[in-house]
Amino acid sequence: MMHFRKNILLGCIAGDLLGSSYAHRPYEIGDENLLNPDATFSDETLFAIAVADALLTEKCVIKRICHYFGTYATKKFTSPFLDFLIGGDPYAMNLYSKPVLLRFIPIPYIANSFCSLPEISQTVLDATKNDGGSLQASSFITTALYLCICGYRKNDIKNTLDQYFPEYRHTQTLEKLRKCFRHPLHAQFIAPLAFQAFMESDSYEHAIRNALEIGVSPEALASLSAAFAMAYYQEMPQEIAEFTLMRLPMSFVEIVLQFQERFVLN
Repeated sequence: MMHFRKNILLGCIAGDLLGSSYAHRPYEIGDENLLNPDATFSDETLFAIAVADALLTEKCVIKRICHYFGTYATKKFTSPFLDFLIGGDPYAMNLYSKPVLLRFIPIPYIANSFCSLPEISQTVLDATKNDGGSLQASSFITTALYLCICGYRKNDIKNTLDQYFPEYRHTQTLEKLRKCFRHPLHAQFIAPLAFQAFMESDSYEHAIRNALEIGVSPEALASLSAAFAMAYYQEMPQEIAEFTLMRLPMSFVEIVLQFQERFVLN
C-alpha cells in the first residue's frame, strides 16, 4: 500500500469519513476505535475532490462541482447544494454552508509563495458566491496549511495567524470552548475551532479526536482539523488511510493519487 505522506487531500477526506460516524450520535471520549464500518463521505469530500480535480485538469471549478454533486446526489447533502443542483445557479451556494471551507484544502500545495495564496483562493472563490468575509476565511485556512507544510512550529504558526487574522484570535482552551457550542456551527466558527483542535494535539488521530470531542458539526470539524494535522505531522496511521481509500469511489482514489504525484511529491 502506498504511503500518503503529506497528502492533505486524503487527510481531510479521512477526517470527514471518521466524523460521519458521529453525525447522529455523540463521540465518547476515549472511544478506542474510530473506524466505524458505516462511515461514509459527505459533501465535505465532494468539494475537496471537485476542486482538486479542477486544479489537476485545469477545468472549470464550477463544472467539476456540478459533475461530482450530480453524480453522487443520492447521498444526503446539505440543502444549499441541493438547491444549487436543482437550479444550476452557483450563487445559490452560501459561504456559511460548512462544506465551502473544504474548497481551499488543495490550494497551499500549488502556491509558489505565501503571497500567492490570496490570488489562488480568489480563483476558487469566483466559482461560487462570495459572501462577506469569504476571502478572510479562505486566507486563514490556506495560510495555516501553508505554514504547516513549510515546517513552521506551532507557536510560530499561531503567532502569524493572530497577527494577520485578529478576528480569529482567542485565548481559551479547547476544554472551555467545548462548553460554548451546542448547535451546528457556521463556517466562521469551524475554522478557528478546527485549528484549536489541531493545536492541542500531538498526532493526526489526536487532532481528529479533539475535534470530535467538541460535540457539534463532527464532519466539518474533523475534516478541517485533520487537514491541519496532516500538513503539520505529515503522516497518518496506515490503517486510517486504507480504511478511507476502501470507502471511496475509484474515481476519487485516482484524484488522490494524482494529487499525491503532481503536487505533494514534487
